[in-house]
Amino acid sequence: VLFKYVLPLGLIIFLVVGLILLGVATPTESAATGVIGAVVLAAAYGQLSRRLIRQSVGSTTRLVGSILLIVASAGIFAQLMAASGIVAGAIRFLLSFEVSTTVTLVILLLTIVFLGLFLEAVAMILITAPFFMPIISALGVDPVWFAILWLIAIQIGLTTPPFGLSLFVIKRFVPEASLKDTYMAAVPFILSDVIVIALLFAFPTLVTWLPDRAFS
Repeated sequence: VLFKYVLPLGLIIFLVVGLILLGVATPTESAATGVIGAVVLAAAYGQLSRRLIRQSVGSTTRLVGSILLIVASAGIFAQLMAASGIVAGAIRFLLSFEVSTTVTLVILLLTIVFLGLFLEAVAMILITAPFFMPIISALGVDPVWFAILWLIAIQIGLTTPPFGLSLFVIKRFVPEASLKDTYMAAVPFILSDVIVIALLFAFPTLVTWLPDRAFS
Protein backbone atom coordinates (compact mmCIF):
# COMPACT_ATOMS: atom_id res chain seq x y z
CA VAL A 1 0.00 0.00 0.00
CA LEU A 2 2.84 2.39 0.88
CA PHE A 3 4.63 2.00 -2.45
CA LYS A 4 1.47 1.73 -4.52
CA TYR A 5 -0.56 4.65 -3.16
CA VAL A 6 1.26 6.80 -0.59
CA LEU A 7 4.63 7.35 -2.27
CA PRO A 8 3.19 8.28 -5.69
CA LEU A 9 0.93 10.83 -3.99
CA GLY A 10 3.94 12.16 -2.09
CA LEU A 11 5.75 12.55 -5.41
CA ILE A 12 2.94 14.72 -6.75
CA ILE A 13 3.08 16.88 -3.62
CA PHE A 14 6.84 17.21 -4.02
CA LEU A 15 6.48 18.24 -7.67
CA VAL A 16 4.08 21.02 -6.69
CA VAL A 17 5.43 22.21 -3.32
CA GLY A 18 8.93 20.79 -3.12
CA LEU A 19 10.19 22.40 -6.30
CA ILE A 20 9.01 25.79 -5.05
CA LEU A 21 10.70 25.35 -1.67
CA LEU A 22 13.92 24.26 -3.34
CA GLY A 23 13.85 27.29 -5.61
CA VAL A 24 13.93 25.10 -8.71
CA ALA A 25 10.63 26.27 -10.20
CA THR A 26 8.16 29.12 -9.94
CA PRO A 27 4.62 28.37 -8.69
CA THR A 28 3.33 28.29 -12.27
CA GLU A 29 6.11 25.95 -13.40
CA SER A 30 5.67 23.65 -10.41
CA ALA A 31 1.91 23.52 -11.05
CA ALA A 32 2.57 22.44 -14.64
CA THR A 33 5.05 19.84 -13.38
CA GLY A 34 2.41 18.56 -10.97
CA VAL A 35 -0.06 18.19 -13.83
CA ILE A 36 2.44 16.18 -15.84
CA GLY A 37 3.12 13.99 -12.80
CA ALA A 38 -0.61 13.45 -12.26
CA VAL A 39 -1.10 12.45 -15.91
CA VAL A 40 1.80 10.01 -15.76
CA LEU A 41 0.48 8.58 -12.49
CA ALA A 42 -3.03 8.18 -13.93
CA ALA A 43 -1.56 6.37 -16.93
CA ALA A 44 0.47 4.10 -14.63
CA TYR A 45 -2.71 3.16 -12.73
CA GLY A 46 -4.52 2.51 -16.02
CA GLN A 47 -7.05 5.28 -15.35
CA LEU A 48 -6.04 7.67 -18.12
CA SER A 49 -8.74 7.90 -20.77
CA ARG A 50 -10.28 10.38 -23.16
CA ARG A 51 -13.27 10.73 -20.88
CA LEU A 52 -11.05 11.58 -17.90
CA ILE A 53 -9.10 14.12 -19.92
CA ARG A 54 -12.32 15.68 -21.23
CA GLN A 55 -13.77 15.94 -17.72
CA SER A 56 -10.53 17.39 -16.34
CA VAL A 57 -10.29 20.02 -19.07
CA GLY A 58 -13.96 20.90 -18.65
CA SER A 59 -13.77 21.32 -14.87
CA THR A 60 -10.51 23.28 -15.16
CA THR A 61 -12.03 25.61 -17.74
CA ARG A 62 -15.05 26.29 -15.53
CA LEU A 63 -12.85 26.92 -12.49
CA VAL A 64 -10.42 29.22 -14.30
CA GLY A 65 -13.32 31.05 -15.95
CA SER A 66 -14.99 31.71 -12.62
CA ILE A 67 -11.73 32.92 -11.06
CA LEU A 68 -11.03 35.26 -13.98
CA LEU A 69 -14.56 36.62 -13.71
CA ILE A 70 -13.97 37.28 -10.01
CA VAL A 71 -10.63 38.94 -10.76
CA ALA A 72 -12.17 41.18 -13.42
CA SER A 73 -15.10 42.12 -11.19
CA ALA A 74 -12.83 42.77 -8.22
CA GLY A 75 -10.60 44.99 -10.37
CA ILE A 76 -13.60 47.08 -11.40
CA PHE A 77 -14.77 47.16 -7.79
CA ALA A 78 -11.37 48.37 -6.59
CA GLN A 79 -11.28 51.15 -9.20
CA LEU A 80 -14.78 52.29 -8.25
CA MET A 81 -13.91 52.30 -4.55
CA ALA A 82 -10.77 54.35 -5.16
CA ALA A 83 -12.50 56.83 -7.47
CA SER A 84 -15.49 57.30 -5.17
CA GLY A 85 -13.38 58.09 -2.13
CA ILE A 86 -14.97 55.32 -0.06
CA VAL A 87 -11.60 53.81 0.78
CA ALA A 88 -10.24 57.13 2.04
CA GLY A 89 -13.43 57.67 4.03
CA ALA A 90 -13.22 54.20 5.56
CA ILE A 91 -9.62 54.84 6.60
CA ARG A 92 -10.53 58.13 8.26
CA PHE A 93 -13.50 56.48 9.97
CA LEU A 94 -11.44 53.65 11.44
CA LEU A 95 -8.58 55.88 12.49
CA SER A 96 -10.98 58.29 14.19
CA PHE A 97 -11.69 55.79 16.96
CA GLU A 98 -9.52 55.91 20.05
CA VAL A 99 -8.52 52.27 19.86
CA SER A 100 -5.17 50.55 19.64
CA THR A 101 -3.66 49.20 16.47
CA THR A 102 -4.17 45.69 17.79
CA VAL A 103 -7.91 46.21 18.17
CA THR A 104 -8.13 47.59 14.62
CA LEU A 105 -6.25 44.60 13.25
CA VAL A 106 -8.50 42.19 15.15
CA ILE A 107 -11.55 43.89 13.61
CA LEU A 108 -10.07 43.46 10.13
CA LEU A 109 -9.32 39.79 10.77
CA LEU A 110 -12.80 39.15 12.16
CA THR A 111 -14.21 40.74 9.00
CA ILE A 112 -12.23 38.25 6.94
CA VAL A 113 -13.49 35.34 9.05
CA PHE A 114 -17.07 36.51 8.56
CA LEU A 115 -16.64 36.86 4.79
CA GLY A 116 -15.13 33.38 4.71
CA LEU A 117 -18.54 31.99 5.60
CA PHE A 118 -19.90 33.09 2.23
CA LEU A 119 -17.01 33.72 -0.18
CA GLU A 120 -14.03 31.76 -1.41
CA ALA A 121 -10.43 32.81 -0.80
CA VAL A 122 -9.64 34.60 -4.07
CA ALA A 123 -12.84 36.67 -3.90
CA MET A 124 -12.13 37.67 -0.29
CA ILE A 125 -8.59 38.81 -1.05
CA LEU A 126 -9.52 40.79 -4.14
CA ILE A 127 -12.53 42.46 -2.53
CA THR A 128 -10.91 43.39 0.79
CA ALA A 129 -7.42 44.32 -0.45
CA PRO A 130 -8.45 47.83 -1.66
CA PHE A 131 -9.74 48.54 1.87
CA PHE A 132 -7.23 46.73 4.02
CA MET A 133 -3.88 47.64 2.48
CA PRO A 134 -4.28 51.43 2.79
CA ILE A 135 -5.40 50.96 6.40
CA ILE A 136 -2.39 48.75 7.14
CA SER A 137 -0.11 51.32 5.56
CA ALA A 138 -1.67 54.15 7.59
CA LEU A 139 -1.22 52.17 10.81
CA GLY A 140 2.43 51.49 10.03
CA VAL A 141 1.96 47.72 10.21
CA ASP A 142 4.37 45.35 8.43
CA PRO A 143 2.42 44.20 5.32
CA VAL A 144 4.16 40.82 5.22
CA TRP A 145 3.24 40.11 8.83
CA PHE A 146 -0.37 41.13 8.29
CA ALA A 147 -0.59 39.13 5.04
CA ILE A 148 0.21 35.95 6.99
CA LEU A 149 -2.49 36.76 9.55
CA TRP A 150 -4.82 37.55 6.66
CA LEU A 151 -4.32 34.12 5.10
CA ILE A 152 -4.83 32.32 8.41
CA ALA A 153 -8.05 34.29 8.99
CA ILE A 154 -9.24 33.24 5.54
CA GLN A 155 -8.59 29.62 6.47
CA ILE A 156 -10.55 30.04 9.69
CA GLY A 157 -13.48 31.54 7.82
CA LEU A 158 -13.52 28.74 5.25
CA THR A 159 -13.62 26.07 7.98
CA THR A 160 -15.98 27.75 10.46
CA PRO A 161 -19.41 26.11 10.92
CA PRO A 162 -22.12 26.31 9.84
CA PHE A 163 -21.42 27.91 6.45
CA GLY A 164 -17.67 27.50 5.88
CA LEU A 165 -17.18 26.56 2.24
CA SER A 166 -14.43 24.05 3.01
CA LEU A 167 -16.85 22.07 5.17
CA PHE A 168 -19.20 21.54 2.24
CA VAL A 169 -16.30 20.51 0.02
CA ILE A 170 -15.31 17.89 2.60
CA LYS A 171 -18.92 16.74 2.89
CA ARG A 172 -19.08 16.30 -0.86
CA PHE A 173 -16.05 14.02 -0.93
CA VAL A 174 -17.03 12.16 2.25
CA PRO A 175 -20.81 11.84 1.84
CA GLU A 176 -21.09 9.11 4.47
CA ALA A 177 -19.96 11.55 7.21
CA SER A 178 -22.75 13.52 8.87
CA LEU A 179 -22.69 17.31 8.83
CA LYS A 180 -22.31 17.31 12.61
CA ASP A 181 -19.22 15.09 12.37
CA THR A 182 -17.80 17.43 9.74
CA TYR A 183 -18.35 20.43 12.01
CA MET A 184 -16.75 18.70 14.99
CA ALA A 185 -13.75 17.61 12.91
CA ALA A 186 -13.12 21.24 11.94
CA VAL A 187 -12.95 22.51 15.54
CA PRO A 188 -9.34 21.41 16.31
CA PHE A 189 -8.10 23.05 13.12
CA ILE A 190 -9.91 26.30 13.92
CA LEU A 191 -8.49 26.35 17.45
CA SER A 192 -5.00 25.67 16.06
CA ASP A 193 -5.31 28.61 13.67
CA VAL A 194 -6.49 30.89 16.49
CA ILE A 195 -3.50 29.86 18.61
CA VAL A 196 -1.16 30.55 15.69
CA ILE A 197 -2.64 34.03 15.22
CA ALA A 198 -2.22 34.73 18.95
CA LEU A 199 1.43 33.62 18.78
CA LEU A 200 2.10 35.80 15.73
CA PHE A 201 0.54 38.77 17.52
CA ALA A 202 2.73 38.10 20.57
CA PHE A 203 5.90 37.36 18.58
CA PRO A 204 5.80 39.15 15.18
CA THR A 205 9.41 38.18 14.51
CA LEU A 206 8.22 34.63 13.80
CA VAL A 207 7.06 36.07 10.48
CA THR A 208 9.31 39.05 9.91
CA TRP A 209 12.71 37.59 10.86
CA LEU A 210 13.36 35.74 7.60
CA PRO A 211 12.02 38.46 5.22
CA ASP A 212 14.04 41.07 7.09
CA ARG A 213 17.19 39.00 6.64
CA ALA A 214 16.40 38.32 2.99
CA PHE A 215 15.87 41.96 2.03
CA SER A 216 18.43 43.58 4.31
